[in-house]
Amino acid sequence: MEELDLKKKALVTGGIAKDVTAIGVFVINLKQTNPALVDEVVIFHDGISNKDQKAINSVFPCRFIYYQFPGYNPSDFSHHITDYFSQMVFCKYECFRLLAEYSVVIWSDYDVVLLKSLSELVLPSNDRKGGLKFLTTDSAAMGSFMDTIKEVDMSRYNPGGIGICGSLFVLFDTLNDYMKYYEWLLQKTKEWGKYLYAGEQASINMLLQEFNIDVSNLEGGVYCVHPVHNTITEETKILHAYGQPKFWSGLKNDIWEDNYRKWVTIGGSKVKERLFSFRLKRRVKNELRRIKQFFAKRWNYFNHLNRIRTERMDGWGVGGG
Repeated sequence: MEELDLKKKALVTGGIAKDVTAIGVFVINLKQTNPALVDEVVIFHDGISNKDQKAINSVFPCRFIYYQFPGYNPSDFSHHITDYFSQMVFCKYECFRLLAEYSVVIWSDYDVVLLKSLSELVLPSNDRKGGLKFLTTDSAAMGSFMDTIKEVDMSRYNPGGIGICGSLFVLFDTLNDYMKYYEWLLQKTKEWGKYLYAGEQASINMLLQEFNIDVSNLEGGVYCVHPVHNTITEETKILHAYGQPKFWSGLKNDIWEDNYRKWVTIGGSKVKERLFSFRLKRRVKNELRRIKQFFAKRWNYFNHLNRIRTERMDGWGVGGG
């Protein structure tokens, strides 16, 4: 028990380097609302610059870990993973491995706005169900796969079993065999790669069945409320901009915008799409495309007239031998 108390608590997030602004704003939001929730933040990334790492570290103690899914080959995965997500969605599996270093590991997506204290997340459930807390959904477990999963023998699993939402979960180091689960997730993700629809959620859903793991439920109405599509109540603690647009790409939120200004002030990278140079470049590109389309239509029109003229002249015998 003494050793358990000495281990730190961590909040983990991760994503592509392009989204570093969103990650930085999220860490500022965490510091404002939950300064004592964890000891440090662990960020998995694929190339965040040293400048932005320094800016984030000035807000909250952070570890940055470069991530690649072991043996990743895009051809082994469905188009939904390669086109909509990226291999970074699988860095969530690393939370299991991190239990060797931390007593509590919280995963949170960064397309969120934290509204209140989350201190209850690090408290074990009364029943200590397996050492896991997950958001559960109305979607059945098999719904996280593409329809083509029917090509695979999945008879050992219950298609209507529990389905989780991977935007927020909590793991405790009382979870037995966490490394075993970690290795299993890697193996099955490679095996089912071409059939994955909802990223990491499919494999985690099956993990819970494979090893008969019970989870404590996190209420979606508290921890996963869309600021437009769901009802915000006094109980709501996390706004989650799932789907599109995000807070940084069209979904307006005053808290996020205020923290974005703070992020820029401490030297963090600006949202690329908001830069004048980017908007100008995009406008010029769109204008060039419009001009090209205009002249292409006129070219096709003149070709059409010329073809008609040639056909008529041939019909009249003009130019014949």
